[in-house]
Amino acid sequence: MSRDHLIVYSPSQETTARACIRAWHFERVGGFREPKSASQLYGTEIHKQLEDVITKGLAPKDPRAIAAMSNLDLHAPWRVESEYKLPLYSIDGVRREWWGAIDMLRLDPLTIIDHKTTSDLKYAKTEYELAQDGQLLSYAKIALDMRPEVDLVRIGHHSIQTKGAVKSKLITVEVDRAQVEARWEKSIGMFLTLDVARGVDVHSLPREGEKTGHCEAYRGCPHRERCYAKLFGGKKVNLKEKMAALAASVKVPEKEDRASKLEKLRAATAPKAKDPGPEESEAEAPKPRGKTRKPKAPAKAKEASGECVLYWGCAPLKGGDGAVLLEDILAPVLSAIQTETGKGWQMHEYRKGTGLIVDALEDLDLPSAIIVDAESALARVVGEVLFARCAVVIRGTR
Repeated sequence: MSRDHLIVYSPSQETTARACIRAWHFERVGGFREPKSASQLYGTEIHKQLEDVITKGLAPKDPRAIAAMSNLDLHAPWRVESEYKLPLYSIDGVRREWWGAIDMLRLDPLTIIDHKTTSDLKYAKTEYELAQDGQLLSYAKIALDMRPEVDLVRIGHHSIQTKGAVKSKLITVEVDRAQVEARWEKSIGMFLTLDVARGVDVHSLPREGEKTGHCEAYRGCPHRERCYAKLFGGKKVNLKEKMAALAASVKVPEKEDRASKLEKLRAATAPKAKDPGPEESEAEAPKPRGKTRKPKAPAKAKEASGECVLYWGCAPLKGGDGAVLLEDILAPVLSAIQTETGKGWQMHEYRKGTGLIVDALEDLDLPSAIIVDAESALARVVGEVLFARCAVVIRGTR
């Protein structure tokens, strides 16, 4: 479906609309978007340098980015600057989707970090403010959808001071699934409000910036002259009433429960028992020949940690007959994803494909030894799980 049949909402749009719906209308409907300021461009550069540390192994050049590295666990398997999409609903055949990009996401333990540059750390949000932050909670919605068995996610801002002393700090807080889902419902309500606002004259919308302080925030709203150019617009719009009427026509796409999808994957990868033929099932069992042997006791299930040895970026020189390549272990899982979706795991909405692999690996019986190419894409996805399940980890040196 073309972009003409799609309307995209984002965390930044919601933030702007909650501060002043007129400002949102000027930017997104009227097309009056201001170019990035020097401070915003500098913040983007800091983001890029911190991203390159993890994704490319490049040391940052800016002293503020260098100092900020000490706040982060750079050896953890982070997903950096990953883009995600969520279907919202459809109105008159036009889909609405939520799009967002998360600076740093870790699946185990479930953690989200968003880099923020500020002129002074006194403006950094507190734990309480972070727990109410709409942008972080929408990211938390993405993370919890990837891990349906998890109820808690840690979210936080990594604030970097851009003026004066070189300082930074990481503040995080843990939120639960109920809190995240409740906030997501409010986000849906705001998107419906924006659907109403999209179809009316901007001067019919309330000047909420006067109440929220948006008119004077950050050196003043860039749309003030446009906003006051027509002091007495048309008849004011009751957004709540129109939103309620619009909600009745909304079509929410059906989404398969992630837990049921995981069960399908497990069923597809489980070994199938051979069904006895009709003659075998009805015929009398043959008598054993020779001496009767006692049946062997069933093998004891291996504990989660097990006695598996993980060769990370290396291979055993001796006694490695039982070692298995990671790709061979995951072959049935990857095949099942390919069969079910028609796409490889990396192409099937990355967050879903990798989530299925991680969940499946947590349940698989591991061999006595596993060989992993530390530079492979699969290693970056399942490294955390393997480190937790293997009793011994042997790292190769470069």
